[in-house]
Amino acid sequence: MWMIRNRSKHINFDASLGDGLAHVPAVSRFRHCEEGIRNLNPAVISVCTAALPNVEAMAWFFVPPPRRLWELRKSIRSSLADALFASEAFLSQLTTLTIIWQNSDPSNEQFDPRSYIDTPTPSPKDRLSIALRHISQLPSFHHLKLLDCHTISEELFQTPDKSSSNLGTWLSLQTFEVHMALTTPGGLWYITGDPGDGVITDGERDDLTDEEISVFDSADSDTSD
Repeated sequence: MWMIRNRSKHINFDASLGDGLAHVPAVSRFRHCEEGIRNLNPAVISVCTAALPNVEAMAWFFVPPPRRLWELRKSIRSSLADALFASEAFLSQLTTLTIIWQNSDPSNEQFDPRSYIDTPTPSPKDRLSIALRHISQLPSFHHLKLLDCHTISEELFQTPDKSSSNLGTWLSLQTFEVHMALTTPGGLWYITGDPGDGVITDGERDDLTDEEISVFDSADSDTSD
């Protein structure tokens, strides 16, 4: 029961850590790819990379909150983007990055996926896709694997200047494996089938509002559990 309750409670380093963890230059490979009783907040990436100056390969496993906890879900995804941007300066030796994002597409194609992008602009940008592109363009970088189900945009594949004819942006990249979601970060569908084939919900009770679902620590928490 507590494992279910804790799925949306993500562990992060304490702010009082100050200067971060002690440096461990001997470590060249780091792997966190198992689901535990508590899930990690992606913000831990920047703390760990700062402590591993010679890391060459990293693998991470993350479980985002369900869609009914939308603001928390957005926050956790934003934390991943922030951590990747903050880590870029420490990853001069990185050759391989694997991120497993335990997610799934809504099974009802009439369902509104909602947008991860806060600011409505004529050309909204997805910060996570841009952060991943920055990492993949590091001089030493060779292998990028985005596994399970990643909601990404065209910014992952584009140079900052769309009109540029420079094809040498990824001079060292050798492997690019991405398991893409069917939805965009802006809340649209890349691909849809026959709307009549969809089930009522996607299995996460997306047809209900947060107010209709009892919070875990309330007196009526058995309704959710």
